[in-house]
Amino acid sequence: MKKFSLMTLVALLGLFVLCSDVKADNGNEDLRHMPVEKRLEILKKYEDMEGLSDGLARVRLNGKYGVIDHTGNLVVPCVYDFVGPFSDGLATVELNNKYGFIDKTGKLVIPCVYGTEHGYHIFSEGLVRVVVNGKFGFVDTTGKLVIPCVYDFAWNFSDGVVLVEQNGKQYFIDKAGKTVSYAYDNYKQFSCGLAPVEVNGKWGFMDRDGRLVIACTYDNVERFFDGMAQVELNGKYGYVDMTGKLVVPCVYDWAYYYYTEGFATVKQDGKYGVVDKNGKLIVPCIYDSIRRFVHGMARVCMNGKWGVIDVNGNKIIECVFDSIGYSDFAHIFVTGVGDEENHTLYFYDSNGDFLGM
Repeated sequence: MKKFSLMTLVALLGLFVLCSDVKADNGNEDLRHMPVEKRLEILKKYEDMEGLSDGLARVRLNGKYGVIDHTGNLVVPCVYDFVGPFSDGLATVELNNKYGFIDKTGKLVIPCVYGTEHGYHIFSEGLVRVVVNGKFGFVDTTGKLVIPCVYDFAWNFSDGVVLVEQNGKQYFIDKAGKTVSYAYDNYKQFSCGLAPVEVNGKWGFMDRDGRLVIACTYDNVERFFDGMAQVELNGKYGYVDMTGKLVVPCVYDWAYYYYTEGFATVKQDGKYGVVDKNGKLIVPCIYDSIRRFVHGMARVCMNGKWGVIDVNGNKIIECVFDSIGYSDFAHIFVTGVGDEENHTLYFYDSNGDFLGM
């Protein structure tokens, strides 16, 4: 049995991530157009492989990151300490504890001169937040500083505004850096055209013009993702849609803060399940852990062992492994048996068929 290093295993286990947005409806966007043997060969070549977008994937070799295309060719050499997802045609790269941005040819468009506080950053509406001396500002896709680095924190632009923090106060600014005022007690960042707002200790949502479109009746709310938002009432969690309809009632002990592919993880009596956008519990709360759905599949843990289910709750891979990861770019599962010091990896396709070791 072929043994892989712990670094390889840990890297492969981290493949379910937010930044992955490879298009699931076009096989030419990733490696699915290749025979499975070729996909497996490319996957085994690297310590880590993670889909980015537009037929590109981040890979790691000898601890350094680069980018391959959908043919498996290395288009950005593995010379960076980190490579983030592409947005507006550019991706964050880290070199010597500083961030810059490359284009899809690997050209360093914005030099690595910005701080790495608060993780990598992505472009949104043509601007990206950057950090200089611990302060946040924004540059455009040419690298021009359009909003100076004077804020203690900043989110990403959405609907033409961004929430910033300065001297203990939060407020919105537009792309010219001008303050946009709203008459509420507290705010969270816009998403899908709506922003959470607080009035007298209760939360609801306003639109871009400041109109209250979902009444402030909840103890807490999160931003909208995939047309749904997590809400909390009396210590229980549910979800509302963008009309304010309580689609998933507040009956769960915990609920993940966003939907992906139309599904969200919820928790009840110490166990996890999955609800859809109609509020139906499609996977009962029987698992010790559930990861988010990617390409219609989710990793699940039961009694300390990992497997994979589909959107109907059917087992694709039984819960018999000590660890499991998924290469969204190669469409191959990587399962592990053994402890951190001595383990063996087994490879499966997205149908659950064994491919080899």
